[in-house]
Amino acid sequence: MKARSSEAARAAQAELGRASDAELGEALIGAHPEAFHVAWRRFLPLVRHLVRRRLGPAVEIDDAVQEVFLALFKRVRMLRDPGALRAFVIGITLRTVSYERRRAGNRTFPSWDAEGDVGALRISADPAAKHAFVSLQHLVARLRERDRVAFMLRFVQGMDSQEIGEVLGVSALTARRSFSRARQRLNLWASRDRFLSDYLPQEGGDAAHLLESEADP
Repeated sequence: MKARSSEAARAAQAELGRASDAELGEALIGAHPEAFHVAWRRFLPLVRHLVRRRLGPAVEIDDAVQEVFLALFKRVRMLRDPGALRAFVIGITLRTVSYERRRAGNRTFPSWDAEGDVGALRISADPAAKHAFVSLQHLVARLRERDRVAFMLRFVQGMDSQEIGEVLGVSALTARRSFSRARQRLNLWASRDRFLSDYLPQEGGDAAHLLESEADP
């Protein structure tokens, strides 16, 4: 009986391994046992690449990678669009890396968590500035998953269109459209925020500049 079960599980994994990200996302949300193994195999190279890129080759990254997948499997039910699974994985990876960098005492990036983790923000002690960043964080959380991640990769992580496209599994043009669309929407929303608009440049105000000033050189 165990042999049959193992064979059936391997067959199910093989079938799911050929599925699209959207189908895998649905399986993860449905807590299908095979989905977790398939997700690990599919996204492990991407997660390791992102973690090593931000933490550096001299850092032991296995623990951080494990944390990424633990967070993914715990929070996957928050995924609104199964087709955005890859972007969801990237977002969790970036937040995990941000936490690891803070724990190591390095300068960090703002953590744009849809749950509003204000404690992850590295900003000045000025209460007004803090309020502005919290306001911006809430606006970023309103973006669609792929647009939000593309925006983070471009303006927080400093990647170019080609790199973002490779990470997201899309063309460089599609990547550019995603972060440009996110930027335009954020600028529009920020301009309508009576408090946040004061922190935008007077000429052609751009919310992305608030992030670029926080990023590592």
